[in-house]
Amino acid sequence: MERSYLQEKELAIAEAHGLNRKQIRIISKKNLDYVQMGILRTALEQGIPEEQVKKAAKAKYTPEQMLEILGKKPEEKKKRKELPEWTGWILPGLSVPLTSAILLGLGFSMKPDELILKSDHITLHTGDVFQPAQYILTYPEHSDVILPESFTAEQPGGRLAVYRSTEGMQKVLRIQVEDHRAPQIRIDESRADPGDCMQALISAYDAEDGDLGRDTECTVSGSSIVYSVSDHSGNTASVTADIMEES
Repeated sequence: MERSYLQEKELAIAEAHGLNRKQIRIISKKNLDYVQMGILRTALEQGIPEEQVKKAAKAKYTPEQMLEILGKKPEEKKKRKELPEWTGWILPGLSVPLTSAILLGLGFSMKPDELILKSDHITLHTGDVFQPAQYILTYPEHSDVILPESFTAEQPGGRLAVYRSTEGMQKVLRIQVEDHRAPQIRIDESRADPGDCMQALISAYDAEDGDLGRDTECTVSGSSIVYSVSDHSGNTASVTADIMEES
């Protein structure tokens, strides 16, 4: 059976992320769709044992069921339970994600008839890779999901990722990207002169803000010079150079 573009894309991501041939064979098993492949790939990347991933690698499992299997200890087996009567009057007043979380926490299985995300918002740090499949909790059994594009978080700020099913359901994931990476300062310690401390600065660079050489400050403190700079997100870096004594 010929693979779809999204299935081929999952395999390309797996190879790019360093999965070996044996692991790629697991996620490329016959009849797995790209959402299922993405969940299995993410599990392998996170170090879940291959034998446990193989147990989840069956087309008959929904993403929710796969996540259940991947989250179990190898010896655990979970029995399906019937919903008690009280759910009929408590659960309708709750949101769908909260209801899902309560049921899963109690060990009950939900019929996969809705597109449900694990959360309606997430936070990424600059440099993180957004992998859309890992944020799906469940989706309609007889429907496919059109995933938003994967991307590497580069600039701080907010953005939206839209998930759609072929049955017309739609969910929006709000993504907040935060910059937690400090700038990098390089100095030539042999040129650390208290009379002109900036001459020892080689560069001050930030992945988001670029060149911060003009924003870098140097302060003489006893027999040392401290070089410091902050980026626009408030991340601060500092480097200390010892003042070279003249012989």
